[in-house]
Amino acid sequence: MAVSPQCSHGQLARWVGVALLCLIGLLVAGCGPDPAKSSSSRDQSSASSAQHSASPSAPVLPRAVPPAADAGGICRKISYELIKRETGLSFDIAAFHRSKQPGGDAGSSVESCTLRSAQHQLPDLTLTFAAGKLDAKAFKERFTPQGAQDASGLGKGAYTIVHLAEPAQGVAAGPSYEVGWFTDAGSFTLVVTTEPRSDPKRSAALPGKLLALGKKLQTPS
Repeated sequence: MAVSPQCSHGQLARWVGVALLCLIGLLVAGCGPDPAKSSSSRDQSSASSAQHSASPSAPVLPRAVPPAADAGGICRKISYELIKRETGLSFDIAAFHRSKQPGGDAGSSVESCTLRSAQHQLPDLTLTFAAGKLDAKAFKERFTPQGAQDASGLGKGAYTIVHLAEPAQGVAAGPSYEVGWFTDAGSFTLVVTTEPRSDPKRSAALPGKLLALGKKLQTPS
């Protein structure tokens, strides 16, 4: 397995997705009640609450998780269930981002979808898609990271690479595992960034699992 310390196209998209997910977390946190008002309300209702303390509390309902497809764009191509089945990783938050494709044709864009868990910042998974006609040479020159190894059985050409641990958005991380491929539609990448001190055996299996996931994703959605 090739190992590279360099930042790839897929990693850049992943960092953008992580920033969006952090923003979502801040917005959700900002929607909470005012502590001062909450304290006043608790004081005013303490006597009433004591009278009803013997009453059974209402059951806590499980939080409904919107499907990843609700984030839009390339996120419509994946589901939490598919990711769990193919990689063993569990996610429940999705963020979509679209940006201009570097060096691409006018109007061309790059779409990315980053998944993570509400409970943990890592691991996370990012799917990136850059539309456009490619041949093997163009894919190699424009999208394949230096030091990547060729992979077979996925698209018209594919690669795998492991990136050394590198913090993103101030978050300590373990190695990132990347798989990229191209089809008649364009270029795809899948990147999983692991948590620090992640299980080496579990992480070593990720490239093969990402290749299998890529085969599922390249089918028409």
